[in-house]
Amino acid sequence: MHGNEGRTGGVERAAVVDRGRFADSVTPWDDAEWRREVFGWAERVLASHGLVEAGAREVRVRPWSVLVRFRTGGGPRDAVWLKTGAPSNAFEAGLAGALATWAPEHVMTPLAVDAARGWVLLPDGGPLFRDVLDAGAAGPEAWTTALGQYGAMQRRLVPYAKGPARRGGRGAGPAEAGVPDAGVPGAGVPGAGVPAPGAPNPGVANARGPGARGPEAGGGFEGLGVPGARARELPEAFDALVAGNPLFDAAERAALLRRRPRLVELCAELDAYGVPDSLDHCDLHDGQILAPSPGRFTFFDWGDACVAHPFGSLLVPVREVRERYGAEHVAPMVDAYLEHWTGLGPSRTELRRAAVLAVRLAALGRAGSWFRLFPGTPTGDSEEASAYWVRQLFAATDEEL
Repeated sequence: MHGNEGRTGGVERAAVVDRGRFADSVTPWDDAEWRREVFGWAERVLASHGLVEAGAREVRVRPWSVLVRFRTGGGPRDAVWLKTGAPSNAFEAGLAGALATWAPEHVMTPLAVDAARGWVLLPDGGPLFRDVLDAGAAGPEAWTTALGQYGAMQRRLVPYAKGPARRGGRGAGPAEAGVPDAGVPGAGVPGAGVPAPGAPNPGVANARGPGARGPEAGGGFEGLGVPGARARELPEAFDALVAGNPLFDAAERAALLRRRPRLVELCAELDAYGVPDSLDHCDLHDGQILAPSPGRFTFFDWGDACVAHPFGSLLVPVREVRERYGAEHVAPMVDAYLEHWTGLGPSRTELRRAAVLAVRLAALGRAGSWFRLFPGTPTGDSEEASAYWVRQLFAATDEEL
């Protein structure tokens, strides 16, 4: 679809709009005033960095986010990305800025963040991990390296997960998708690009809003509005998912609820290992990872994230590696990830058992994340996907990873 909905300097700029299979989704893209405001903000940021647009804007409209690519030159990496999410995942903008301060070598550094409005402007971060894999330039061993780096990032982020995170995210039902806490101010981030490992991030650090405060100052994920889905909270989240999904008839709903005691047992066993909560990406597939240079990976697209047991992040990578490369490649990847969680008390055998439990329980994360949509969007697809994951919770077994 082609349109002239983007504006610059009062003159309409051409835009190529991709709505995928979601033509009936309700998003702010259809609001001319919203487009004027968000593009005005983006244009000012681009100008402050000496960047000039080249060509039509490329827009991807989905029920959960609007993504715009601004071309800034003729090269494939000459681009800047604008993202805005639904109210229930609008925390992603502030989270992107905070992560660039707290774990800079593992994420992109935004050019600018307006956390109050859920807007973030990001540089191009390099090729997608998926494209590298599809080209045959890497294989399952690259997944092992990527998951090791991801585990190191999660371990570093543990202090920011202290305290009760906001409820209603990872396991939220249709009526409890969760709206980020209001009043988190935006932070303009003058630094662009991806910092080298270990390099300081003065641009982000100097532009911290309250949401980017360190844990010693009472900041962290809770202050950013990131939803919480700790193991002890999952039974209640399960209740909401089962009760709120019209695809479960009375007989299936009753059958699921009869298995609730088993869910409680699994959550209690996982909690007993004492692994601290951290940030869970909740959808860590190869299209959510960048490969900016050989052996280095960065992680993005945090709209499904929550504060939860960290090992739940393994659900999607384990499935992808098993299906694409074979089950024999899963164990090395899991071992590389778990290496960063040694020294906490549990033995390696116990960590592996905790990983099995967390991966099984992470089905509730996938079930809940499907309802983080713009208000008014039809929920039929979300109900179907959520029901699948709720059923997977009890279809899964406790087999080794």
